[in-house]
Amino acid sequence: MNGRDFSVGVVVVGVRVGVVAGRIVALPVRVAARMPLAGSVVTSAGGRVSRDGAAARAVVRSRAEDATTAVLAAPELERVVDRALAAPLPDAVVKKLVDHVLASPEIDRVVEHVAASPAVRAAVQQQSRSLAEDVAARLRSRTVWLDDLVEAKARSLLHRSPRTVASPYGGVVTRTVAFLVDVVLLAAVFLMITALAGVAASLFGHIGGWPLAILLSVSWTVAAAAYFVLFWTTAGQTPGMRVMRQRVARAAGGTVGFGRALLRFVVLTFGFLPLLVSAVLILFDDRRRGLHDLAAGTVVAPR
Repeated sequence: MNGRDFSVGVVVVGVRVGVVAGRIVALPVRVAARMPLAGSVVTSAGGRVSRDGAAARAVVRSRAEDATTAVLAAPELERVVDRALAAPLPDAVVKKLVDHVLASPEIDRVVEHVAASPAVRAAVQQQSRSLAEDVAARLRSRTVWLDDLVEAKARSLLHRSPRTVASPYGGVVTRTVAFLVDVVLLAAVFLMITALAGVAASLFGHIGGWPLAILLSVSWTVAAAAYFVLFWTTAGQTPGMRVMRQRVARAAGGTVGFGRALLRFVVLTFGFLPLLVSAVLILFDDRRRGLHDLAAGTVVAPR
């Protein structure tokens, strides 16, 4: 027989006997409390006993908390925890614990909660916006430098004097990058629309050969005209020009009307592509105006 176990057992038995005895003692007290005359006296005495018991329980709880705090702050417990954490665990046990944690539905709920939280979404949007702004800023600075470089080279080849003051107007490289961004956006939208239109047209028959080529060419020209004219007249800039911080305005100041915007698009389409006249004029004009700008009386100025 183990002496330590026997002592613990005696304490447990004593506690149980005390609880039973307390219930037996409290039984006549409860009965007396219900009597008319003795009820008030018993209730008053029972209240004092209850208050004493509550005070004693509070003292015991306070001492127990102090003892628990002392145990947790003891250096011996810290050493025990350090030895337990430093003890080598079998790889199989570690792998099983990790797999169990990762496979638990609680982890999925935690991940979903974190991913759906407004703070995470705001942080992702802020990071994406900051990254896009940094890329656009670097692109703008590089294109401005290339504008000056290409213009200086072209002027030196024709023995023209270089600019003494940097021009704030959009140059060839800046305009080209903005135009490419617009073409990519326009092409993506145009392809989606034509794909839907092709599916709808296939229900009524097949169109191919030169009629299809003519239809696509006309549709592309109309879509491009609508795209550029709409943005020039409403916002003063296309999405590509917005990225490059440029805008289209009248040479004398003010917004561009529908007639000027349409004339600018027509001259840009049929003057820039075959002869590159606009690019040459941009390199040597004081305000970097192309043929379409001279015809429409517009400039491409910083926003």
